Amino acid sequence: MNEDIKKDRSPSSPKLPLDEAIELVRKLHAKVGKASVKQEVAVGPLGYSGINGASLSIIAAITQYGLIDRERGGSLAVSSLALQLLHPTSKQNELNARRVAAKTPRIFAELLAGGFAHCDELVLTNHLIHGGFTPDGARKAAYVFKKNVDFASLVETGGDEEEMITSPAFQSPSESPPTVAAELPSVSSKPFVIPVTGRGGQLTELPIPLEDGVVARVPYPMSEESFDLLIGTLQLWKRKLVAHHDTPKAVEDNPP
Repeated sequence: MNEDIKKDRSPSSPKLPLDEAIELVRKLHAKVGKASVKQEVAVGPLGYSGINGASLSIIAAITQYGLIDRERGGSLAVSSLALQLLHPTSKQNELNARRVAAKTPRIFAELLAGGFAHCDELVLTNHLIHGGFTPDGARKAAYVFKKNVDFASLVETGGDEEEMITSPAFQSPSESPPTVAAELPSVSSKPFVIPVTGRGGQLTELPIPLEDGVVARVPYPMSEESFDLLIGTLQLWKRKLVAHHDTPKAVEDNPP
């Protein structure tokens, strides 16, 4: 594949929020029930006249949430998870199904495991870009992820989500020192970094991944005056800060 084409593509991620995916599956189920149908048939109830880039993107998103099962020969069928969402036996049953679906896309599961549910979209977008997403792809993925967090109440549950809320990265400075950096499995070799927050989960530092795993933490937010002062200070210290790859001189021991 052409390298320029690769650079224009983001890692796999649903292009629409879970609540919209459920409504589309509801329309599909109303037309075909539990039957297996060809893609050409499935796109009709989803609002498309035929197979094209847009309709395939929608089918891919619904599949990533686990709401459609792909069968041999390219046929599609509404999944058991989708049926649980369409016909829940209780409110808790529906909420559990939402949480399962929201965590089914790999990239969203990684973000949840890393404690990114509390990040605002700007910070999350920054992390996704450094994880291999294009700027547009990162903004879309961040929006979808945050909407799913609210829809599935992923920050109010026990288990993994409760651990995420009480992890050191999300405690106030008085409770524990800030986490410098934490890696989680990502879609590229570049690590994601958990941001530092203060009381109430408010962002206090913006982590900016640099090369070789180095992370610069910048106070957030700051005034324009403070920003200019920071840039000026970095320029003054550039000669000291920039690493030179010269062979270090041996350090002689002090004579006794």
